[in-house]
Amino acid sequence: PASRDLIEPDVNGLLLDDVSTPERVANAMRQAAQNRDLRAQAKTQNPKIIQDRFDNTKNLRTFIERYQRLAGK
Repeated sequence: PASRDLIEPDVNGLLLDDVSTPERVANAMRQAAQNRDLRAQAKTQNPKIIQDRFDNTKNLRTFIERYQRLAGK
């Protein structure tokens, strides 16, 4: 999933390799709930990551620049 590109495990979130059982998901949720530092880092880092990677103006500018380069302009 795309979220794997946004999350650095144990830094700004948790990634689950196996979500086949409710127990595994519950354990990860419990871990996140009990890890105050992880939650604090996620709270500060994740909005910045989203703002940077999903900024429409910035992404459109990049798209146009690349398109023009490919078109030879």
